[in-house]
This record gives sequence, C-alpha cells and structure tokens, in this order.
Amino acid sequence: MSQEAKKIGILIGSEKDWPAAFMQAINERDDGITVEMIKLAGTQMDDEIEYDVIIDRISYEIPYYRAYLKYAALQGAYLINNTFTWSADNKFVGTALIKKLGLLSPRTVVLPNKNVEKADMNAENFRNLKYPMDWDGIINYVGVPAIFKNVHVGGRYIAYRVHDTDELLQRYDESGTLTMLLQEIIESDDHIHCFVFGHEHVFALRYSLAEARYLPEPLPTDSPLCQRVTSEALA
Repeated sequence: MSQEAKKIGILIGSEKDWPAAFMQAINERDDGITVEMIKLAGTQMDDEIEYDVIIDRISYEIPYYRAYLKYAALQGAYLINNTFTWSADNKFVGTALIKKLGLLSPRTVVLPNKNVEKADMNAENFRNLKYPMDWDGIINYVGVPAIFKNVHVGGRYIAYRVHDTDELLQRYDESGTLTMLLQEIIESDDHIHCFVFGHEHVFALRYSLAEARYLPEPLPTDSPLCQRVTSEALA
C-alpha cells in the first residue's frame, strides 16, 4: 500500500442502509481512500492488518470480533468504536455515570448472577451476597413495567419487559450465567441519538423505532432541543 492510499474496513451486523451508503460515498471519491466489508476466518498472531481504520458496528455481540479488533489495534489500526472502551464499560456504569454528571437517567439496578460458569464454586464463594434478595424493594425502586436486560451488550439483545415481582423472578431464574440489570422504562415518541466526534462535534439524528432506522434529516442546530442534547452529549 502506498503512503497516500488508505483503506477502511467495516464490521457490521444486519443493518443495510448505512453500510451501503457509506461504502458508496467513500469509494466514489477520488482521494486514495477505499472502504470494504472485512471478511474473517480466524486470525493468526502474525497476520498483517490491511486496514488503517476499522469501523465496528457488531463486535459487542460477537466475542471473536473483539479479539480481532484488539489485535488490529496492536498492529496500528484505528478503531471506531473502540473495543477497549467497550470492554471496560457496561450499561450499569454508563447509566450511573450519566446520573453522576447531573443528567437525567432511568433508575437502574444491576443484579447478582443467577449462576456462574466455574464448575467448582460452592456456597462459600458467595458469602458477600445477601440472601434472600429484596425483590419487592427492587421492583418498587425501579417501577413497572421495567426492562430486564443483559448489562454487557447493546441493542435489544436478551431484553424482556417485566410487570411484577413474579415475572422478574421468572426471568431472573432463566438468565443463567448472564449479568442482568433491571431498568426503568422511559416512554417517549421522540428518540434522538447523538454521535460525538473527537469530544468536540455532535451530530444528532432522530431514530424511528417503528422502522428500525435513522431518519435522514438531522435536528436543526439552532433549535433548543438540539442545543440541549448536544450539550449533554459533550458532557
């Protein structure tokens, strides 16, 4: 690869609109930058990484992709989104951070694992846990209906609505070795996602739950709503 030529690789899941539009927009330009979908079949520890930048939209659901991305970063690739940050984060910490910053956040409880993967665990390994748990108190704190979901992954993967203590206990018993949280549901007809670039620039887009896609028109930058979400996203 020449000094001027740059290649972008993308890792994606089932989404179609954005990847196709992004690849078309980049590849039609005549500036030495190309983009393609990454194809993987195992990664050796002396493999060359051919991408200068990797855009990651799916590794939160596929552990092998996270291992590959960390190796790619070791070889000099720049990651968007950064899988090292994702590995150190979870939904509970993110929600607690929002609250610490003084912003509005849904009431959230992270729960002990129902089971663990280690085979030789016994009761002494759980001496720091109180039993029985105050399930009614947890429900009263969060409110119902609430969302019961995996603390470690994005999207709507492994997520259930619960309406009372019995339903929460049923879903908890089914959760196996996953770490789960219970979170207050904030009902809204208007969903806005903010993309932050370089801790300086914010691009706010409405998201349609019914269509499962972003709406094409960004929020007007001079609107009070856009100014508020921009300020909070930068915080």
